Amino acid sequence: MNAPAPILVRKREVVVGKRYEAGSVECTFAGGGSLRISASLGAHVNPGDEIQFSLPDGDSAQAPELLIRRGAREYLYQTSIGYVARPKSGRFEQTFALAAIRDGRLGLTCLHLPCSAIQSYFYSGNRGHGSASQTSLYDLIRARPNASLKELRLAWKLRELELLSIGAPSAHRAALARAFNILSMPELRACYNASLNDPKSPVLFPFAGFGLILVSGTPIDDRFFVRQILSFIPERHGRHFKLPLRKLDYSADKAVYRDSRVKLEVTLDPLLLPLGFEPSWNRWKHLLETSLDVHAEFVKTGKYLRKGNQWKLVTWETALGKPDRDQSSR
Repeated sequence: MNAPAPILVRKREVVVGKRYEAGSVECTFAGGGSLRISASLGAHVNPGDEIQFSLPDGDSAQAPELLIRRGAREYLYQTSIGYVARPKSGRFEQTFALAAIRDGRLGLTCLHLPCSAIQSYFYSGNRGHGSASQTSLYDLIRARPNASLKELRLAWKLRELELLSIGAPSAHRAALARAFNILSMPELRACYNASLNDPKSPVLFPFAGFGLILVSGTPIDDRFFVRQILSFIPERHGRHFKLPLRKLDYSADKAVYRDSRVKLEVTLDPLLLPLGFEPSWNRWKHLLETSLDVHAEFVKTGKYLRKGNQWKLVTWETALGKPDRDQSSR
């Protein structure tokens, strides 16, 4: 087995300048040397900021772990997170979730994520606006609150065509894709519906985390207490394969494919299948010879399951209802 790449850690480097290049920003330090970061992160970094960072030595595509101090009390933190636990109640009836930091080298082990920050980033129709001027995800996608999965997909397709026809900014299409991905997942949709009735209702971190996150807040001991989520890029990649219809489990409004061997899950609604279906298909689906050509974006997800006297994290990949390709506006 190959040994892990050595880690280079620099502490208390002060930014004295930054140079913009295509898709990235190079920060130069008072002590000499520089660090290249993404353009979206570079927009938050200014001369005079103090940076701690860790990154693998050598050529690596992994994003660095960064702790940026801006002024006396303002901090930004970029890191890779693993599983985000389900929300629980804290002091003053505030709900929060804990996100595990993966391969952290700066002394932090988890993020303390208030549900208000999760809701504002993932479940709001128009980020950056106050609650009084919020657009609901249903209004964004132009679907009824009781719309079926098939109706949601049809509404999304029609709205996306409208945005494309008028040349709408990519951020608008990314928001539309996010709305569909939230509403097409029953558990996330239930969280969102509950938050419409009670804004303080706890919400889940979509797909249980797993990705690169940038947050603002305050580090205390080994935790980073988040005030706001600035960006999140989930672990994901495209897959293309043949899916025999006989391997689907059919219900009234959707068909689900699960492969325990490679840990994959795909949910299909009637618009995605070549012909109509119903639950009775499960009795004779072994006679079906047709296959689907599946080409989708998959994200990593997971949950803890009790096995014997222990809890074990089980992970798999699930297909997004609609890929959100604009990472910078996610």
